[in-house]
Amino acid sequence: MIEIREARPEECPGLVEVWEAAVRATHYFLTETDILDIRRQVEELLPVFEGLLVACPEGGPPAAFMGLTPPEAEDGEAEIDMLFVSPDLHGQGGG
Repeated sequence: MIEIREARPEECPGLVEVWEAAVRATHYFLTETDILDIRRQVEELLPVFEGLLVACPEGGPPAAFMGLTPPEAEDGEAEIDMLFVSPDLHGQGGG
């Protein structure tokens, strides 16, 4: 069972780790320098990002997260800005 809920501020360091693991497993085109540069940006962004949801398998810590932009007044639909899943959950419906 996977619980989906809003992220808590104290979970952000763990979410950065999820982000990095997911990126290293899937973004082969990024260099080590790219990853470290982007990681710094992610560390700054996550604590202030509104609309951040996490997926916690079996009551454990977050193993995936998604950032949503709130719905626009015109169409009423939110947009997914980011989605990162721990490699441990790849292929298991965590996304």
